[in-house]
Amino acid sequence: MKNRGVSEVISYVLLVAIAMGIAVIVFSFLKAYVPKDKPTCDKEINIIADNLKCIHNATDNVLNLTLQNRGLFKIDLAYLRIGNKNKQFREDIPKNNPVSLISSRSTIGLNPQESTFVLSYKIPAGYSSSGEYVLEIQPAYFTEGEDIESIAICSPTSQIINCN
Repeated sequence: MKNRGVSEVISYVLLVAIAMGIAVIVFSFLKAYVPKDKPTCDKEINIIADNLKCIHNATDNVLNLTLQNRGLFKIDLAYLRIGNKNKQFREDIPKNNPVSLISSRSTIGLNPQESTFVLSYKIPAGYSSSGEYVLEIQPAYFTEGEDIESIAICSPTSQIINCN
């Protein structure tokens, strides 16, 4: 009788030890697949749109603009969106956002105080009439390599554009 009670306690201790061992193995395996830190955006990132022009004609509606880096750090990418002034939803322009930025000096990315060439994008059909719209620009940059996991996406800035 004495041996039976002791063997049950030993079996429970072994079960708990095996469960803990499996938990440690699963934890260390999954830890390798979870990104360490999410890239954060510096506070001194600032981008604006210059030379905004909406061109409406019979076939296309086009938005021409120049992006200028007014911040203190290099900006590699920008997400551009357009929307109605009094609505929350903004539609991507172009459809293949983000836009890779190339400066007017033909360098990749925008260094501080640099501008892009004139960018020209088709405006979605819902924004074909004249009026005031909101252009939202969201800068982003690579913190380490040039992979998706190292992109720091910053807060968007908005500008009112008047399309005639």
